[in-house]
Amino acid sequence: NDNNGYCECAACMKMDKKRAYNRSESYFTFINRVLEGVCKKYPDLIVSVFAYARTYEPPSFKLHKNAFVVLCIDFHSCVAPRMYAKHKKAILEWGKKASMLGVWDYSWGFPYPAPRLYAPYHLDMLKLIYKNNGRGYGGESLLSNAAEGPKQYLIAKFLWDSSQDMKKVEEDWYIRCVGKKAAPYLKAYFKVWNDYFTGRVKNTPWFKSVYNTYASCGNYTCVYGLLESDFTAAQKAMDKVVALAETPQEKERAELMMLHCRYTLLRVRMLGAGIYNANGSLSSADQALKLLDLVKKYPENQKKYDAISQIFCKGPDKVMYLNKYYQRTGGSPVSRDFYQPTRNHIIAASLFSGDPRIRRQMRSIADDPRQSTLIRQLCKALADPTVLKNMLPGGDAEGTIPAKFEIHPQLRKSADLSISSARKASGRKSFLVDIKGHNTLLWIQADAKPNRTYLATFKAFIANPSAEGYFLTNLYAQRKGVNQQYRTPSPQKLSGGTWQTFSVITTTVANSDSIRLRIRLLEFDKGDKIYFDEIRLMDIGPAPARKK
Repeated sequence: NDNNGYCECAACMKMDKKRAYNRSESYFTFINRVLEGVCKKYPDLIVSVFAYARTYEPPSFKLHKNAFVVLCIDFHSCVAPRMYAKHKKAILEWGKKASMLGVWDYSWGFPYPAPRLYAPYHLDMLKLIYKNNGRGYGGESLLSNAAEGPKQYLIAKFLWDSSQDMKKVEEDWYIRCVGKKAAPYLKAYFKVWNDYFTGRVKNTPWFKSVYNTYASCGNYTCVYGLLESDFTAAQKAMDKVVALAETPQEKERAELMMLHCRYTLLRVRMLGAGIYNANGSLSSADQALKLLDLVKKYPENQKKYDAISQIFCKGPDKVMYLNKYYQRTGGSPVSRDFYQPTRNHIIAASLFSGDPRIRRQMRSIADDPRQSTLIRQLCKALADPTVLKNMLPGGDAEGTIPAKFEIHPQLRKSADLSISSARKASGRKSFLVDIKGHNTLLWIQADAKPNRTYLATFKAFIANPSAEGYFLTNLYAQRKGVNQQYRTPSPQKLSGGTWQTFSVITTTVANSDSIRLRIRLLEFDKGDKIYFDEIRLMDIGPAPARKK
């Protein structure tokens, strides 16, 4: 059914008057009733049912013996003690209620920017499921190579025999990969990532999303807890791997691992890892200078990244790397540019523009012909942000809702827009979008001039991350209210429990007369409350000359 995983037929509604309104109770009552009828004719039919989000907790009764219950779990969440206890309790209880149990495992590699390893939690939970009527496994993992080391190998081996000694199986993989001499160093390389993703990652904004059904894989704040010492340790370990591999096959694999190492370190550095505080903030002008140095190196770093991508695209995994769907959704590491995080680095550094060193560095980047015109414009404008006027009076939500801030007229049944004092990024209030449906649109319009570049920034907050909810942000030039541009933006997720900053940039054309900021909110649940604050729209200079 389409009602958030629970049934509202007369029988179930009557049952729910006797019990607390429990979606698992009503949903699985419905499943039992269906199977009782269907299995009279097809006694050997097995039907899989997903225990997902609101139906994750087991009902108070046993399910039909032909029901194969699939638990939807991101096992990385087990590094949080509360989630480890929750999953363990659910598995133990489901083992008593279902004759067959399975798991839909969100074990994604890409689009995470670094190897997301979390042994032994992952394998311990697979073992627990097996002991509690475990009969099936599905792994949602956008990864077909060894960028995450033995992760997928260990999963496959445990599905074959969960009683194996994890350490022995893992040691065997390292030796078979690069030989006995190099194996300890390859293990040390992946230990850097396993230690991080079971340790300091907990201090990042991304980690709040592990309390969800699955974590926000596209949220690159997951790397903000990394330190320079992590990069050094990873590089030294991989250098030894290459030096100590012996046979031609071992040397070939060692070189492949080194390529993955270079790719990973380049990626996380371009995202600002090792510079931002773990919570995503900056505490000093010195950090801001390091970010701007990263911006300065962006053209050469992007070229290095693209060169490695081309090597991978000629290898045995090229089908995955070149898959258009994977490229569009972030499952493939190729066809990526780091323009957006680079732009965000500039915005973050501009908070320290009162420091003359910051202004000089921004002006230097603005004069660098290697940089894109929009990066140069952004640096030139934000070198002195005090001269930039916010074109959206009332964007701080301290007064009433401005006239041109609204929910799309055709989607007003899907959300209410108001001003709230419950949350605020600054000041006393913020805008609140109270979700009532799965598709709504907050849009904000302003007058604009032709052939100009406009930057919009805003902060957003949700108390608890949504299972499926995401939003798409666009800034469109318009003529008489009609959009003159059509772009497909990347989905953006909210970690939950923290204010996050977002930005979007665009240019107007020769006959533009207005501009509209569109924030489309999709797949959030009824009752979700999303707050917006410090909404700004700024003219940052002439539009770049268009190529003929």
